[in-house]
This record gives sequence, C-alpha cells and structure tokens, in this order.
Amino acid sequence: MRSEGETEPAVFLDPTKEFGLYLTPEEAYLPIWGALSPDGRSLALVLTEEPNPIASPGVLYPAHIYLFDRESRDLRPLVKYGVEPVWSPDGVRLAYRSLETGGVRILDVPSGLTNEVYAVEATNGHFATGFSWAPDSRHLVTIDEALYQSTDLFIIDSDQPEASMKLIGLPTEWAYNAQWSPTGESISFTSAIDGPGGWQLRIANLDGSWNELIGDVYPVGGVPRWSPDGQWIAFGGSAIYEASLYQSDLWLTDATGKILIRLTFDKMQSEDDHQAEDSRPIWSPDGAQLVFRKAQEIWIISLIDGSDQMLHSVNDVTDIGLIVSR
Repeated sequence: MRSEGETEPAVFLDPTKEFGLYLTPEEAYLPIWGALSPDGRSLALVLTEEPNPIASPGVLYPAHIYLFDRESRDLRPLVKYGVEPVWSPDGVRLAYRSLETGGVRILDVPSGLTNEVYAVEATNGHFATGFSWAPDSRHLVTIDEALYQSTDLFIIDSDQPEASMKLIGLPTEWAYNAQWSPTGESISFTSAIDGPGGWQLRIANLDGSWNELIGDVYPVGGVPRWSPDGQWIAFGGSAIYEASLYQSDLWLTDATGKILIRLTFDKMQSEDDHQAEDSRPIWSPDGAQLVFRKAQEIWIISLIDGSDQMLHSVNDVTDIGLIVSR
C-alpha cells in the first residue's frame, strides 16, 4: 500500500501460489514472519511446507528461513529450523533463533555460513528472542527467556571476542521489546514488575545500569520504536490515571524521559469501542511520519502538521505484519 492512500493495497507475494509454501500461522506465536533487507531488495521469510504444522513435544517445529528476491522473485532456502530473522544494518548478516538449540545464530548471507553466538539452557526451557542489532552491525541485544519464569537482557558480540554481558535480570522483573538506539549509546525496553507499578518504558545503558523514562503512561501498544535520528521514542500507551475505561494512544518521549508528547486521543465511548486503540507505531525513514495501527485499520500521521489519514481497513491486522519501505 502507498502512504498517499490513493490506491488499494496490492498483494506483492503469495508464497502458496508461487512456491507451494506457507507463512507460519498466527497460532505458532512466532514474533516475526519476515524481515526486509536494509537495501529493500530482499525479504528473509519464515515459511513452512504445510499450512498448519502441528507443534508436538520433542518434535522440531518445521519452520525454515528463505531469501526472496523482490526483483527476480527467486526464492532460495537459507536456514533450516530457524525463526525470527533480523538483518544487521549493513545487510550482510541475519540473526535468528535456532529451533534446534533455542540459541542465537548468525548467518553470513553471502557465504551461507552460520555460527551460534549465544547458547541457552534449552533443557531448562530457555530460548533467545527479541533480537536488535547495534548500528555497528557487530553487537546485538537479545532476551533470554524461560517461558513463564523470567527474562534477561544480554548484549552479544557476534564476532565473539567479547563475552556476552547481562544488562538486567531482576527476579521480579520481565523485560521485553528491546531496541538498540540508532546512536548505539543505549537500549530501550519495556518491563513488567510484579506488584504495583505495571508496565514501564526504560533505557538500559551499556554499563549495565538502567533508568525509567515514563511513569504515568503504560507502554502497552507493541514495541516502542526509536526515531531514525535516535532522539525520540514512539510508542502506544495508556494514561493510567486518566479514565476508568482502557484506551491506547500514540506518544513520543525523548531519550531522557523529560519530554512526553501525546500524538493521538480518541475518547472511548464504551468498553467495546476499539477505535480508541492506537498502537504499534513505525517511523518513516525520514522521521517525518508514523504508520500505526488503529484497531483493525492502518493509519499514518504527520509529525510536521499533525494531519492523519486511514490507509487501509481489513478484517484482521496482525501485530507483526507491518513493514515500512524507503
């Protein structure tokens, strides 16, 4: 779909019709179905050979990573039993989770060579997830999660001379949605604390310390996203003391947490008023616009004059299906 909103969205890839393969079903709870390369020419796609694979204990889920060339429309296999592909900023490497080990593996795309750079205690239910690269295309942050038990943030050196460094891992805290800043100086994440306090938006510093950015708005609408210049973070959030009914609006905060700007406000008329759910913002590459989800609609808002418009309405918009191209 085009940001002008003048034409109907067009299907650019149906892997079933073209290749006899399938995108992973939503029931698989895999956070990324694919990733667009930094140059926009290729897609790393997570595909299966059957429409609804059955997840069974002790059996590897049959999801694999393929490389799709947008110009030639060629598709070639990259990795077997891999999910969550994330491109390095230089477009040379792919970080992904191995379904065989649960750890972080790095694929050198030109050569096809892979290497596990972060191992987990898979026997204890741990797995790596939520990867985000540093601007240097060498370091990345990952979440080491033990399902329903705990989460820890680790910085990984993909070249491996440096040992992995744990950033945060309090036993009463859960960390999610880690995103490395474009300046490379810090990492944003959301956390859930047992007891009073709820969800928080925080910044992890590279020395292992961290600080809270906002306290009166819960970041509940997807992954908070850094602006291209690393000065702002956009997120969907709910003002906790404002109303009895839950609603989510778009917000901006600076990297120090001293400035908080509300971008949208759709007052809820009832508990079933889903139009008051603004969430999951994604920046345009020039930093002048945000694409976001409003219930089952895709909208765009200008950060220059505040104007907004609906781009598309569909029966179902998944939380993981939106990519903004240059």
